[in-house]
Amino acid sequence: MTPISIDFEITALNFLYMNSMLIDEKAVGLFKEEIEQSKSYTHRQRKEAFLGIRFLRNSLGINKPITYNLNGKPFLEGDKNYISISHSQHFVAFAFSEIPIGIDLEKADRDTSRIINKFLSEDEKNLYHQAKGNWPLELWCAKEAVYKLYDIPGLSLKDGIQIHSREQNQLTLLEGCLKGAGPNKTFLVKLKEAHGLLFAVAHFKAEP
Repeated sequence: MTPISIDFEITALNFLYMNSMLIDEKAVGLFKEEIEQSKSYTHRQRKEAFLGIRFLRNSLGINKPITYNLNGKPFLEGDKNYISISHSQHFVAFAFSEIPIGIDLEKADRDTSRIINKFLSEDEKNLYHQAKGNWPLELWCAKEAVYKLYDIPGLSLKDGIQIHSREQNQLTLLEGCLKGAGPNKTFLVKLKEAHGLLFAVAHFKAEP
C-alpha cells in the first residue's frame, strides 16, 4: 500500500498515484466531515477512489481536508498551494503544487478513437497524422487535464481547447491555447506512460 511518485520535471509539483483496491479503510486518516462523507458512498469503486485520494494526500503530509468549489474543483481551505485529482477504474492520482495545475489519469489501453470527432479539431488530427500508438487517448488525456486547469464551466474540449504543437523527449510535451479572449490562454501539458497507465499534467505557460 505504497504510493508511487511520478516525475514530470516540474520542481513545484508532487504527483502520487496508486491502486485504490489496496487501501485499508482503517489506515486512512480522515477529517470528521470526511468520515461522514465516506459513509454516504454505497458504490464500492467510488468509495475506494474517495479513500485513495485522501490516503495520497496524507502521504504528502498535508493536514487539511479536501474541499470543492461550486464547479467541483478540489482545493485545500486556506492554503495557497493547488491540488488536482483524477481516477480511472481502480487507480487514483493526486497532485500538489505551488502553481495552478490540472491532471488526468487513464488506462493506457482505453479506446477514445470512436469519439474522436467529439473532442478533436481537424488541425489536431493533422498534427498527429504520422503518430503511432494510442494517440487519440494522448489528446483526450491532455484535454481533460487542461479542462481541470482552467475550471471554466462548459468549456468545450473540441471548440474551446486547441493543441498546436507536440514534442517527444523523456516526456511528451504539448502546447496549446484556449480559443477566444481571456487571461492565461496558453498552456503546456506533460504526459508520461507508466505501468499501463497514461498521466497528464497541465499548467499555464509562463509569459516571457
